[in-house]
Amino acid sequence: MINDKPLVEFLNSLTDKYKMPAGDISVYKNNKQIFRHNFGFRNVDLGTKIQGNEFYRVFSISKVATCIAVMTLIEKGVISLDTKLEDILPEYKNMTVTKYKNGEKYFEPSKNRITVKNLLQMTGGFNYDCGFPTINEVKVKTGGKAPNLEISKAIAKMRLCAEPGTVFIYSLCHDILAFVIEKVSGLKFSDYMNKFVYHPMGMYDTGYRMTETIRKRYARLYSYNKEKNEAVLVDPDQNNWFVFGSEYESGGAGVITTVDDFINIAVMLTNMGVAKNGKRILKPETVDMMRMTVLPDDMLRDYDLHGYGYSYALGVRSHIDTDNKRCLSGKYEFGWDGAASSYLSADPEKGISWFMAATLLNNEGIREYEAELNRLIYTVFGDK
Repeated sequence: MINDKPLVEFLNSLTDKYKMPAGDISVYKNNKQIFRHNFGFRNVDLGTKIQGNEFYRVFSISKVATCIAVMTLIEKGVISLDTKLEDILPEYKNMTVTKYKNGEKYFEPSKNRITVKNLLQMTGGFNYDCGFPTINEVKVKTGGKAPNLEISKAIAKMRLCAEPGTVFIYSLCHDILAFVIEKVSGLKFSDYMNKFVYHPMGMYDTGYRMTETIRKRYARLYSYNKEKNEAVLVDPDQNNWFVFGSEYESGGAGVITTVDDFINIAVMLTNMGVAKNGKRILKPETVDMMRMTVLPDDMLRDYDLHGYGYSYALGVRSHIDTDNKRCLSGKYEFGWDGAASSYLSADPEKGISWFMAATLLNNEGIREYEAELNRLIYTVFGDK
C-alpha cells in the first residue's frame, strides 16, 4: 500500500510555512487519478473552507494551453515554427530594438523578423510591460473593452528589448500568440480554445471570463506581505491585471479553471496527445516537438526561472538534465507554473501528471516549494 502521508503533511504545512491560504492538487498515473488533496480556505475572512470544486486564476499556466492551440495550427499546416509574425499581423513588420553603446541608449530597426518559434520560446524580444502607454490608450479608446486585435496593435508599438531569436526574455509573447490564433482562424481566441482544445477533452469549466457562477466558487487571491508575515487579500473584485479589458482574452495569463478541469491538460500531454476521454488532441510527434525543442545553450544563461536541470522549450519548461538528483521526473517532463503558486507537470516517460492550483501571490519560497512538492510526488508515486 502506498504511503502518501509525507505528501499530505507537506501540503498541509504550506499554510504555516509559506502562508498559503489554499491549495488543491490532483495527481494522475497511467491515466488514473491516484491522489487528490486540498487544504485551506476559499475565503479566509469568512472561514469558507476549500471544497474541491473551486475556480482559480492560474495566471501563466494559461500559456501551456495557448501553446497547445498553436501546435494544433502547426499540425493543420496553417502556420509553422518559421512563419513570420508580420505575415499574419502586419503591425509587427517594422519593429525597433532598444540598444546601448557606451552607456547610452539608442534605437535601430530590428534586423531579425519575429517568428512563431520566437514567440513560443520567449525570444521575440518583447517585455511584460502591461501598463505600456499604448495599451492604456486602447483601454480608453474602446471604453474598457480592449479586444485582442486592438491590443495587438498597441503591443506592436513597443520597442523590442533585444533582437528576435537572440535572448530569452519572459514577456507578452504568448498573448501575441493568442492574437495569431484569432487572426489565422477567424475565431475569437476563446472560441478556438473551446472548439479545438477544451471541449474535445470534456473541459467546460475553463475559460477567460469572470461570471457570477464562478464568483460563488472562486478561491480568492492573496499576496504574501513580508512585513506582516501573512497573506493579504488583493482582489476583492476578482480582477486580473493581465486582462486589459472586458473583451480581452489573455493567452499568457487569462485562464480561470478548476482542478478537475485543468488536470485534463496535464494528462493529455502525458498521454502524448490523447485526452482522458480517448480523444486525440495532438499527434505524438507534436508533443515531442513541444517539449524537446529546447533553447540553444547560448540562451540558457538567460533562462533562470527553474533550476534542477530544466531548460525552456516551446512554451514550457523541460527537464533535460536527469543526472540532477534534486529532480526525480523523467527526461523531458514538462509544464509551467503560475504567479499564484499553481503548477502543472506532464511526464510521458514515467506516466505521471499533476496539477496544483493555489492562491498565494508573491510567494518568496516558490522555487523551494515547487521542487519539494515535485520530489515528494515522485518519491511517493514514482517507480521504486
